[in-house]
Amino acid sequence: MAEILRDCRRRGSLRWKVLQKEQTSPTLLLSRYTHAPSVSSQHYRFRRLFNRSFLLHRHHHNHNHPPFPASSSLSSHCPFSPYRFFFSTPFSSMASDSPFPVTAQNINPKVCVAFIYLFTAITLVVFRFVTSGCAKVASFELCDRVFLSGQKRGVDLMFLGFSFLVFARFDRPFDLIIAVLPFKGLRIIIIFDPCFLSSGVTDDLVIGFRFSTIICPVLKCEYAVRGEVVTLAQNLQKDLLANPGSHPFDELLMRMVFMQGVNPLCSGQSYLILYCNIGNPQSLGQPPITFFREVLALTDHPAILDKSETQGLFSTDAIERAWQIVEQIPGRATGAYSHSQGVKGLRDTIAAGIEERDGFPANPDDIFMTDGASPAVHNMMQLLIRSENDGILCPIPQYPLYSASIALHGGFLVPYYLDEATGWGLEIPELKKQLDAAKSKGINVRALVVINPGNPTGQVLSEENQRNIVEFCKQEGLVLLADEVYQENVYVPEKKFHSFKKVSRSMGYGENDITLVSFQSVSKGYHGECGKRGGYMEVTGFSAEVREQIYKVASVNLCSNISGQILASLVMSPPKVGDESYESFMAEKGNILASLARRAKTLEDAFNKLEGVTCNKAEGAMYLFPQIRLSQKAIKAAEEAKTAPDNFYCKRLLNATGVVVVPGSGFGQVPGTWHFRCTILPQEEKIPAIVSRLTEFHEKFMDEFRD
Repeated sequence: MAEILRDCRRRGSLRWKVLQKEQTSPTLLLSRYTHAPSVSSQHYRFRRLFNRSFLLHRHHHNHNHPPFPASSSLSSHCPFSPYRFFFSTPFSSMASDSPFPVTAQNINPKVCVAFIYLFTAITLVVFRFVTSGCAKVASFELCDRVFLSGQKRGVDLMFLGFSFLVFARFDRPFDLIIAVLPFKGLRIIIIFDPCFLSSGVTDDLVIGFRFSTIICPVLKCEYAVRGEVVTLAQNLQKDLLANPGSHPFDELLMRMVFMQGVNPLCSGQSYLILYCNIGNPQSLGQPPITFFREVLALTDHPAILDKSETQGLFSTDAIERAWQIVEQIPGRATGAYSHSQGVKGLRDTIAAGIEERDGFPANPDDIFMTDGASPAVHNMMQLLIRSENDGILCPIPQYPLYSASIALHGGFLVPYYLDEATGWGLEIPELKKQLDAAKSKGINVRALVVINPGNPTGQVLSEENQRNIVEFCKQEGLVLLADEVYQENVYVPEKKFHSFKKVSRSMGYGENDITLVSFQSVSKGYHGECGKRGGYMEVTGFSAEVREQIYKVASVNLCSNISGQILASLVMSPPKVGDESYESFMAEKGNILASLARRAKTLEDAFNKLEGVTCNKAEGAMYLFPQIRLSQKAIKAAEEAKTAPDNFYCKRLLNATGVVVVPGSGFGQVPGTWHFRCTILPQEEKIPAIVSRLTEFHEKFMDEFRD
C-alpha cells in the first residue's frame, strides 16, 4: 500500500487496487498513462476523470515475471468511455488461452468493472456534496477496523451496507483521496488523483479513508481532560492577555489576583482561566513538600553535599537521604540512564514501603519504575491486547487514559457501569453481566480495571467489595489492573484505603493464584508532583516468560527519569518519627489533606444546592462528578450546536465564568444522563468566589433553557 501511495505522489497517477482476501484471488491494478494538467473548471475536471482511458495491467505475485502485454487484453466498455482491462492471477490458476483467471470465486469481470464504475460515480457525487460548502468532516460510517487484522471478524465488518467513505479536511495540501468498498469478498481500495477532483472552494484538498492500522487507533483515541473545552480555554487565555476586560469573568478573577498583589500578566495562566479539568495541584497553588524538594535539590547537585553552608540550608535527614541515593544511582548523577526497571536501591526502598503499608512481603524485582502511572498503563495494554477481539473490562465513568490506551493498542473496551445511586458502587452482578455479554460477541476479556479511590467518581471501595472483586478475577482468570494512585487521598473517617495486593494476600491468594498489577504515581496524593513524572507498577503473578516480555517493553524506553524515580522512593519512604523533618513533614501533609477535604465538602454542598444538580460525596481522590438534569430545550440547543449536551453546558460555563471543567461524556456515563468533572484543587480562599460565580451562571442557564 505504501508503495502505491509513493508512486501516486510521484507520478500523479490514479490507481485502483483490489486487495486480496485469499492468495488465489485476482489482483486488479488500474493506472492512468499520463498526469493530466490541473485545469480551472471543476466541471471539466470531473468529465476528464470519466473520459480517460485506462489500462488494466497484470499484477503478478511473483515480481520476477513481467506483466502481460497490453495487446493480449480483452476490452471491456462502460457507458462513460472505453476502458480496456484484463485480470491476472498466478500462472498456476490461469488458463493458458485466456487472460481471465479460473478461481473458486468465479468473479465476472464485467460485473466487477461495472460495480467499480457505479461506486466511482457515487463517490464523486458525495465528494461534490461534501466539499460544496467547505465541509469540515463528513462521515459515512466507515468501517475503520477492516485492516487491523486478517481475521474473519475484520473482513466481515466491510459488508455492513454502504459503509464505504470518509472525507476529512486538513490544513495542508494532500496528493491523494482514498476510498474503499467491498465487492465479492474482495477489499477494493480506490485512490483518486486530486488534480481532477479539486472542488473550486479550496486547494488544500481532502484526504479520505482511514485505512492504516497506525492511523485508525489514533483517530479513535480521545482524552477528554485535555479536549475541546480545554482548547477553548487556552484560546480564551490568549485573548484575555491581549485584550484585558474582554470577557464577563475577567473582572472577577482580576480582582481576586490583585487582592493578593500579583500581576496576572507575569504570574501564569491559572489566574486568568481556572483550570479545574485535571488533577494538577501545584498549578493551582499547592506548595511542594519541603523534605522531598530538599532531597531532589541535593541529588541533582551533589557537589553541594560537602559544603559547610549546606548544613544550615537543608535538614540533616534530607542530607543523609541524599547521600544514600547518590551512592545508588549510576555515576552519582541524575542525568544518567538507569536500569530499565529503575535504580535497584530505589526499588528496594519502594518494596520496603509497600511491605510496611500492606504487611506482606514485596519483591524489588516486581517493581517497574515509569514516568508517572500513564506509561505503566500503556505498557500493560500493549502486552495484554493482541487483537481487536481482546477486551478490557473498564469502569464507566472511567479515567479516559484507559479508553484512550485501549483504542491506541487496538483492543475492545468492555464497559461496566458504576451505580451512582449507591455512591458509585461496583457491583459484581454488573461485572458478570458485561463479561458474559462480551463473550457472547466473541470478545476475549483479558483484564479488569479498578480505580480505587475512584476517578472521576471519588468513591473509596470497602474491603469486602474488594474481596469480591479479587474472587471474581480469580474465578474468571482475569488480570486485575488496580489503579491506586489516589491511595493517600481519603477524606472520610469511615473509609480506609486497602491495596488489592493486601486484600488478595489476606484472602490466602499468592503469586500462583491471581495476577495483579498495581499502579502508583507521585502526581497525586498530598504531594501532587505532576511535572516530576514519577511512578511505578508492581506486577505479581506473571510467569517468568511473561515477565521477560514486560521487561523487554520497559527496556525499549531505556528507563524512566531518575528524578521521578527518587521522588517515588521518597513518597513510599517519607520521614519517620525521630527524623528532623518528621514534624514539619506531617504538618504539611496534614494541612494539605485537611484542606482538600474541606474544599470537597464546600463544592459538594454548592453543587447539591443548584437546580437539577445532584452530587455524591467525594470520599477520596481529587474530583466531584455531579449529574446535571438538562431541559429538552437545552438538549435541542446542544444538538443544533452539534455537540453533546454536557459539552454544551461546560462550554457555556467556561465562557461565562472562566472555569474549566470536563464533560461527563469524556468519561462515559449511563446513556441519557449528563455530568461534568470538577477538581477540588483551587485554593481554599478562592472557593467561595468560584461557588458564587458558578451559582450565578447555572441560574441564568436554567432560566434561558427552561421548557
